[in-house]
Amino acid sequence: MTELEQLSLFEIPSSKNKIQDREEIHIEVQEAPYVEEIVPYEIGDTVRVDPDKLAEKDVLNYNYLLEYLRKKGIVKKVIKNPTLQYEIAYGDKIAFLYHTDLTI
Repeated sequence: MTELEQLSLFEIPSSKNKIQDREEIHIEVQEAPYVEEIVPYEIGDTVRVDPDKLAEKDVLNYNYLLEYLRKKGIVKKVIKNPTLQYEIAYGDKIAFLYHTDLTI
């Protein structure tokens, strides 16, 4: 039977033999997958709410987006921070919508 030595919480083995007895850990570094850069819509672009994204929303956001679902709006302002969003004019109404909720 091998005799084991108890180490304190802060003690690091100084002997290379103690380290060599342990299993080596190999870590592979993978490149991050290619992520398509978000290209914002520009002022004057015509956009609409993406119906495919509607099902993913909570009740509050769902009801807000539902009002603009089959309507085309015009981008009046681009707000880049903290999250890419737009001020969109739907006739005499103004809506603030996230980039992820819109399509052309």
